This record gives sequence, structure tokens and C-alpha cells, in this order.
Amino acid sequence: MHDLRLVRELYHDLDGDHYGRNLAQVTGMSLTATYTALRKLERLGWIAGRDEDIDPQTEGRQPRRLYHLTKNGIEQYHDIVRSITPTTGGLPA
Repeated sequence: MHDLRLVRELYHDLDGDHYGRNLAQVTGMSLTATYTALRKLERLGWIAGRDEDIDPQTEGRQPRRLYHLTKNGIEQYHDIVRSITPTTGGLPA
């Protein structure tokens, strides 16, 4: 699941600024799959994006869209991890 790869990456660095091209590189996803998943996650409210506040002339590039997990995204990630992590101490009730 591409979306989960992105959420996991964002979760492991909650304070970092993450942008699409970098997320594609670290997850091994294509740019198309990355940006499609980012748009979907943003619509779902799992992540929030903001445009980078830079001067394109000074930086020599266009501003990036930066993403981070929302509280809802963190909760959803925890729910997914709990659902796929085996329990210890016997069978669930």
C-alpha cells in the first residue's frame, strides 16, 4: 500500500519538512504514485501540506509543497499498526 509507506515515512520524522520528490526517493515510489497518494492523504485529512515560504530568485528553484502528518493521520497510523501487529500472551478474546 503506497499510502502507508508515505505515512510511515512522515511518522518517523514528525518534525521534519517533507516534500514529494524526497518522499518518492526514500520510499522507492514513482513520482506519479507519490503525488497521487499525497493528494489522497491530504483529502482524507491524514496529512497537511503547505507551500514553502522562499524567494525563488534567491533559492534558484520554485517553492516546494511541504507535508506533515496531522493528529488524525498519527491516530490512523497507530490503528493500522495495532491491527497488523501480532499480540503476545495468547489468542485475542
